[in-house]
Amino acid sequence: MHPAPIKAASGLPDLTQIDALTERLDAISRRYAEHFGFDRSDSWYLLKLQEELGELTQAALKMQGQARTRGQSATDLRTTFENEFADVLGQLLLLGRHHQIDVAGAMQRKWLKWADRHERHGSFRLETERLIVRSFKLGDVDALHAYRNDPAIARYQGWSLPYSRTNAAQLVADMFELHEPLRGQWNQFAVERKDAPGLIGDVAVNLDAEGDTAEIGFTFAREHHGLGYAREAVRALLGELFGALDLRRVVAIIDERNVPALNLLEALGWRREAHFRGSYPREDGQWADELQYALLRSEYLEQL
Repeated sequence: MHPAPIKAASGLPDLTQIDALTERLDAISRRYAEHFGFDRSDSWYLLKLQEELGELTQAALKMQGQARTRGQSATDLRTTFENEFADVLGQLLLLGRHHQIDVAGAMQRKWLKWADRHERHGSFRLETERLIVRSFKLGDVDALHAYRNDPAIARYQGWSLPYSRTNAAQLVADMFELHEPLRGQWNQFAVERKDAPGLIGDVAVNLDAEGDTAEIGFTFAREHHGLGYAREAVRALLGELFGALDLRRVVAIIDERNVPALNLLEALGWRREAHFRGSYPREDGQWADELQYALLRSEYLEQL
């Protein structure tokens, strides 16, 4: 039975043992370089890793019966494979140390974030009288692709047309089973009607990496405009941001031509606090003005 990995307070696996191992490997590698008189340059780290990966590939093919074994036993082939694996791993760690890579941070960004999302119970879900604001599902791709390709919708947004289905699928995959807004990035959540399941739009939030502020956005398919759905979803999102996440301030930056979105924010008590002239590239090659609106937690609570 293998012991469970130790976890640090942050929720990340404790990688200090890897750091200690890398220090020992570096000392061995440094002595080796000094003894044979070569420079461990940027190129050396990469070329040495490539060499070791080639030897690992050869050992794997022999073990799988896809290359000549020259009479080696199955046990010897397995041992050679494990030794070559150790060479590749050791050289990879040396390459990371040489370039001062934060191994824990890189693994969290690339791998462990998926474990974090699936280890939590349940997914993101807010309910209003008529709507559900939730994590994206794989079945949302077609609807997302459709309304993102509507010129009337895209003209006030940051994506270009045509918007490919591949991009829609990638966005859904990135946001799939997102359990809560993650800091330092845009998080998008799907919106659907309670009486007719299926994606009708989305709300987005970009939490400040360390502070207590956020920027939000919202996009709805054209056939669902004018029915109060966006206002209802944004109000629910604000409740989450000022409530569960205890933020102090939320902002939104809107193309000045997007009058319905501006009216929505003003109806929810937001203040216009900045006018950015010629700040957004329009679809006709000209530059549009943008307006920044803001809402403080204290202002939000006064409306309840």
